[in-house]
Amino acid sequence: MKTLFLSLILLCALSTLYAQSGLTVDSKIGHVTVYRQGAQVTRTATVELTAGETQLLFKKLPFQLQEESLQLKIDQSVTVVSIAQEVNYLNEADSDSLTAVLQEQQLALRDSLQALSNRSQVYVRERDLLLANQSLGGNDGVAVDELERAAVLYRTRLMDIEGHLQRIRQQSVVYKKQMVRLGNQLLELNAKSEADPEVIVKVVVNTPKAIPAEVELQYVVPKAGWDPFYNIRVEGTEQPLTLDYKAKVYQDAGEDWLNTRLTLSTGNPTVSNVKPGLSPYYLTFNNYYAPPARQPVANRGRSQRVSGTVLDQETGEPLIGASVLVEGTTIGAVTDMEGRFELEIPAGQPALLVSYVGYANQQVVVRGSTVNVRLSSKGMMLDEVMVMGMASGVRSKKARPKPEKPAPVPIAIEQRATSTEFEIELPYTIPADHQPYDVHMATYEVPANYHYALVPKLSKEAYLIAEITDWSQYSLLNGDANLFFKGTYQGDTYLDMAAFEDTLSLSVGRDEDIIVKRERVRDQSRTSFLGSNKTVERSWKTTIRNTNSYPVSLRVEDQYPLPKDDDIKVVQLGHEGGKLNEATGTVTWSFNLPAGATAERTLKYAVRYPKKQRLLVD
Repeated sequence: MKTLFLSLILLCALSTLYAQSGLTVDSKIGHVTVYRQGAQVTRTATVELTAGETQLLFKKLPFQLQEESLQLKIDQSVTVVSIAQEVNYLNEADSDSLTAVLQEQQLALRDSLQALSNRSQVYVRERDLLLANQSLGGNDGVAVDELERAAVLYRTRLMDIEGHLQRIRQQSVVYKKQMVRLGNQLLELNAKSEADPEVIVKVVVNTPKAIPAEVELQYVVPKAGWDPFYNIRVEGTEQPLTLDYKAKVYQDAGEDWLNTRLTLSTGNPTVSNVKPGLSPYYLTFNNYYAPPARQPVANRGRSQRVSGTVLDQETGEPLIGASVLVEGTTIGAVTDMEGRFELEIPAGQPALLVSYVGYANQQVVVRGSTVNVRLSSKGMMLDEVMVMGMASGVRSKKARPKPEKPAPVPIAIEQRATSTEFEIELPYTIPADHQPYDVHMATYEVPANYHYALVPKLSKEAYLIAEITDWSQYSLLNGDANLFFKGTYQGDTYLDMAAFEDTLSLSVGRDEDIIVKRERVRDQSRTSFLGSNKTVERSWKTTIRNTNSYPVSLRVEDQYPLPKDDDIKVVQLGHEGGKLNEATGTVTWSFNLPAGATAERTLKYAVRYPKKQRLLVD
């Protein structure tokens, strides 16, 4: 008892010292660099440092932050001694009232079960005592009436004891079932909880003298990213093209980015930066040598069924109603009256988090189909619970602030060796709800050359094409684009920048004021027979009328048929003014059409083939 008392005094002293040595830093998110996948968050604060070592505590950080990405920027005169990430999986202070009530009920049931166990042990010992003292009278024997009274006593008392034990067992079953139900309720509440476990970053710094210092804490979170998209507007062929450069930014990192400066980067920290290596490539006549294939990852793409027990580390007794969660998910199970559990683990999620009220949480890596866990009921200091790697949190469902909608401003673009960064000059608010929020990057007035592309054989539409020759200066990325022509939405397209070289060609809409008609000229289309051959002549006339109040540039396409059989001969009879592509048979007419004017273009050809054959000539 004296040793225990001294240990408690020492523990209290250490706790007091710990509290005194840690300086809680009131930091705020000042800047976020959003990658195509992931984001780097920068928190800023001002601290008053004393001479010597100071421990800085950054509290209530997101559960998902990657420990390996932690870094601190501070005055050059200050030495950063260490930096570490810690987490309290069961933050009592942040527990809601219902969770606290359920935990109290669970503790009360455990106390009741323990009391029943103690009573059971008393009755069992009494029964054992009676059974061990059945000898009466010694060598001289015993009178019949005394034997009868003794037998009645034994029978009555033993029956009474067995009755008490039976009722204890029945009540224990009731309590255990209640504990399982409470465990399921707690598991559901934890899955829906708005509060992730509290993450604390501890930084130890050393300075030769007391100074005020500006600090920046940076870390990477995985559940964030952005995708570029565009609004492309054309009001007329005499005006430049308007290109609204935007981004859809999303995040579910466990904390809202409130009124925060953003930088959008084309980098991706989740992709490996290790250069692949070539293996020797050998050739033989009988077989071939292939480099060794990568070893398959266990359970890749498949779930895994896992079962096990959760026991008290000291007593070995089963823990009823304990929560077993697949780390990073809301998938979990509750132990039954024997402390057993069973659940399905998704592929790529090999870790379990086991928790029970009054016990220290335990992280378990699954390496088989059976997992047995022993939890310690001893209290655990906060700094004893270390986060290993990263885990996903549960998205908060509380009311979220609406994102800011700043006025359009230009962006600052910085070309780096491995990425391009877009500095957004006005702050934005991006809630942690995984919903995409529009961030305006820039609006460009882009000089463009316009023409209408017509393919009358396939469509009666006149498609307006905008050609941009110096498009690389705008740092455009692959992305979806909305198209608007004369204020009307025309649909969407996808900009694949790899498909363009010197000229960026965009189909930005259809002009209904350009009337297109293609028809076969009857008096110039005929069929004739000569010997064993049949000749079919066709003449196609395309009429284009420009009803706009301004001239337009046109490119009209038609085609000659191409034979795929030696018995089929095609004679090109005319495409006046058109340019022929011999390989494809395509004829292109390029010309300007004044306002209100009409133009005609004609294509003629003859096809000769054996008259015994059937051939469809269009």
